[in-house]
Amino acid sequence: MRKERKDSVWFVYEGYREGYMLEYLEENSKVKLNSKFCSGGTAEFIIMTAIKHSDRDGKVYAFFDEDFEQKETARIKVETFESLAKRWGVDVAYLKKQSYKELQKQNVNNRNPILVVSNPNSIDGFIQQMLGTPYESLKNKRTDQLKKDLDNLINESKLTEKDIGEERSIKKK
Repeated sequence: MRKERKDSVWFVYEGYREGYMLEYLEENSKVKLNSKFCSGGTAEFIIMTAIKHSDRDGKVYAFFDEDFEQKETARIKVETFESLAKRWGVDVAYLKKQSYKELQKQNVNNRNPILVVSNPNSIDGFIQQMLGTPYESLKNKRTDQLKKDLDNLINESKLTEKDIGEERSIKKK
């Protein structure tokens, strides 16, 4: 387990693909990264975990998928909206009316925790956009289709020897 570093960035995240992306960012940038894996937790759990870490030095990001909004058992609770509203200095009634995708825009002063909502639907759509797939071709797909499309996109890629070595080191973890 990595030791926490001062003046660093914290990421609280849901799944292994987010973890791989964050690991890549840390290895290929000067970002001091501390992360908290939430083992596939809900948006509620991820945000509450981020709130608990919010008094640390540096920025704290809660990274979760937009599709949690459609899952009744994974939705953000009223108490959590109240905590966010208090931390961000915004009206809780207004905040509760926002879609998950719009929530991140309500934190205009970038106070902790900062929400990063993967859309369309999930990290898979987010990564595909980063790889050049137009948002319009992704936005009406379900998460399972986005995962399949991303797997196909990755499998079509030609890996260099360096990529293969990095992939092996990740799989050992």
